[in-house]
Order: sequence, then structure tokens, then C-alpha cells
Amino acid sequence: MAGDIDSFGAFGLDRMRQVLTRNGRPISIGHRGYVLLRTLLDAAGETVGKDALINAVWPGMIVEEANVSVQVAALRKALGRDRENLIITV
Repeated sequence: MAGDIDSFGAFGLDRMRQVLTRNGRPISIGHRGYVLLRTLLDAAGETVGKDALINAVWPGMIVEEANVSVQVAALRKALGRDRENLIITV
């Protein structure tokens, strides 16, 4: 179903399969990376606070803020060259 894929640039996030693709090829981002990216895409360009990210990626768990930084860094690495324009830290 086309509505289950969020497209941005050369990327697509397939929500049914929980897979990120670049130019149609799968990119490994892990489950937490998937949930993080899905949460950011759901915000449609609005700022997402660290507490909201923690609640989405680690529901019901107590984690340190550094975990968010680690996951964002891993996701940026997977996104490649355009990473700084796709995920902006404020």
C-alpha cells in the first residue's frame, strides 16, 4: 500500500515492513532507529523533545539522555551525506 511508505529524498520508510530504503535498497537501522525515524516523520517537521523520543523509543523504560544521542548519531550515519539536513538538533 503506497500510503504505508513515507518518502523523503532518496529514502523511503516502509511502515508495514518496518524497513528504511535508499533508492529502493534496504538500510539497516535496527528497531530503535526505525521507531526514532518514524517518530520524527510523524512530527512533520515540528520539533520533537527528548522526552517524547525517549517515550517513543524506550516505552516504560528508564534510560539516560545519552541513549537518544547515540541513536540519533547511528541514524544519521545510516542516512549518509544528507544526514545533517534530514535530522536537525535544536
